Amino acid sequence: MNQFCLLIAGLLTVTSLSTPAASCVDPRDRYDDYDNRVSARQIKNIPSEYYVLSYSWSPGYCAGVDADSKQPGKRNFLQCGSGRGFGYILHGLWPQGSMDRPGVFPRACEGDQPKVPRKILEKYLCMTPSLNLLQHEWEFHGTCLHDESLETPDTYFSMALELHSRMRLPERELPNTQHSRDWFYTHNPHLASNAIKYLPSSREWLFCFSNEFRSMTCPGRTYSATP
Repeated sequence: MNQFCLLIAGLLTVTSLSTPAASCVDPRDRYDDYDNRVSARQIKNIPSEYYVLSYSWSPGYCAGVDADSKQPGKRNFLQCGSGRGFGYILHGLWPQGSMDRPGVFPRACEGDQPKVPRKILEKYLCMTPSLNLLQHEWEFHGTCLHDESLETPDTYFSMALELHSRMRLPERELPNTQHSRDWFYTHNPHLASNAIKYLPSSREWLFCFSNEFRSMTCPGRTYSATP
């Protein structure tokens, strides 16, 4: 058994004991149509040399979706209509491509996948409060992990949860400024130098990790700050 298998075995035990997953399970969340469809043209099975952990601001997302989708039984109910008040949520743990070509990354490496059982996904709803998004992350990113021994929904999400549990996140949305970058470094001393990227198009914060899941300097241009 390699070091990643041993690590994941420990993570699965710790996660089940330490994560209050039940606090994010809502009996009114009856949404069942969360299976994604992957077409052949979406498959990009290329090697991954590093990862990014991506965070989005939930209130911003919820402000842009229609009211009907926030109703019980609908796609965005848990995240936007349940009253739980999510702030920054984990969008995903994304395998990347070559360090020499940031922005070129693998995607949906194993093609279309069956729907992950709700009972598995429920353990991760406090991290990513959307069955639809969790299913998407598994099909489009989890199937492309560098180490194939991690390519199951539980091992993929457990690794994401382990990295997520180390992060301290702000309670308000941080803009793309040097002050915001300083906040992340001050409250997350485990981050390597220049380990942060920002996506202006989606207003997401990205954190770079090596294939051994250690914080690392992001390849390419790492930060574009406004005053």
